[in-house]
Amino acid sequence: MQQDSNKSVTTLMVIRTLEGGDAKSAEKQLALIVESSEGEKKLREVVSGLDGGHIVALTDAIHADMTHPSLAAHLVSPNQLIEMLGHIGATYGDFPQAATFADFQPVLERVFHSVGQVVLTTKQDHERTSELIAAIVDSFVGEDLFIAFAAGSPDLEEVLKNPLGYGHNEDWRAMLALLYDHHPEAFSRVKEHALKLINDELEEDRLDTLVDSVKGDRVFNLEKHALRILKKLRKRALRNIGGQKGGNEKTSQVTEAVDPFHSI
Repeated sequence: MQQDSNKSVTTLMVIRTLEGGDAKSAEKQLALIVESSEGEKKLREVVSGLDGGHIVALTDAIHADMTHPSLAAHLVSPNQLIEMLGHIGATYGDFPQAATFADFQPVLERVFHSVGQVVLTTKQDHERTSELIAAIVDSFVGEDLFIAFAAGSPDLEEVLKNPLGYGHNEDWRAMLALLYDHHPEAFSRVKEHALKLINDELEEDRLDTLVDSVKGDRVFNLEKHALRILKKLRKRALRNIGGQKGGNEKTSQVTEAVDPFHSI
């Protein structure tokens, strides 16, 4: 990552807005940059100066609408995506001791929309997509993230049989299609793990039927897996936040008198 002293005033202004907790205003600043002369070049410069936490803030602020991703999403580098995974768990709190799927499904959807904005927005760029997929697979959370996104959906087995049939989707199915296309070894591991979770579930159902077991709010195996991933993401984020507090000072402040957006 660039040192703060090497970042443009425009980049520092966007960072200051994000660190002030106003991601939507920061997104508007990015829109002004795009409208300027050499907009894409300037936008690329600004996005390259953001860290994973900044990217999370931008993508999480508009997580409800995958059809209009953050302007920064298509320029996020593989390294920034890894940083993003290391900070995304800070956007949500702890889960109840006996959490049900309803407790963490909204969080899972938020995580997907943030990651999906980066990975799915430029999936026609084969080289970049390959690098992003490889970055996730090689990260601390690995390909298990792809299974987690499928939690709560009844058609995972069908998608695993014919992943490329879902390449045009804008959901977890497209993520699995990209994994199959760009990292077949990882897809094979995902398929094996997912089918084991499903088959173990069927065996548990059979045993429950034999003993006439009655369960309350049941959390299925794929859902348990998703919860483990969310907890892992949160644990890493808390560790990163703790490390940052003990490290250097935050980004240098830009004086109120300097407003580069007047000249864009």
